[in-house]
Amino acid sequence: MNIANKTKHWVFRYYLWFAVSLVGFSLFAVFKFGINWDDKLKLMVLGGLITFVFFIQKQKLEETRLFKELFQDFNSRYKLLNEDLNHIRNESDSIETSPQDRDILYDYFNLCAEEHLFYSQGYIPEEVWRSWWAGMSTFFECPRIWEEWNADPSSNAYYGFVPPVAVRVCESCGGKIADHRHAA
Repeated sequence: MNIANKTKHWVFRYYLWFAVSLVGFSLFAVFKFGINWDDKLKLMVLGGLITFVFFIQKQKLEETRLFKELFQDFNSRYKLLNEDLNHIRNESDSIETSPQDRDILYDYFNLCAEEHLFYSQGYIPEEVWRSWWAGMSTFFECPRIWEEWNADPSSNAYYGFVPPVAVRVCESCGGKIADHRHAA
């Protein structure tokens, strides 16, 4: 998660402390620097604080609603794929991947990429992403699925998504994560 998303989540978590600190700073400035604490200044500070708190609460609520929608959508899509994915994972590596299984895997690759996209934009919490990432590892560690990922000509077009096994392979060989087409 990038610094802007971390900052946003920090503000969402501590916005009330920030508002209280701003009031304290305003009072400090009034008494320390002899600023005229007239009604106009009081209204301006109070109005700014109310606006700030309202905006943060509204934004946090909207993002929580979006997360809930995304979470439900991603989990329902995964639920539809799960049985077939487990079947593909448990089949012998010597069996050739059927076109039907390939379609299922491409749907799964797209699902993983969409989850990554929304995570990278800050709409999926870190703890949820770690859980999904661990689940992805289960499937991408399967040689058949890993080979299909590497064979997919569009695997570089998944919004920057890099499968978990590719990250471990790249870390172990010192390669670049962007160049994720390694043998597992």
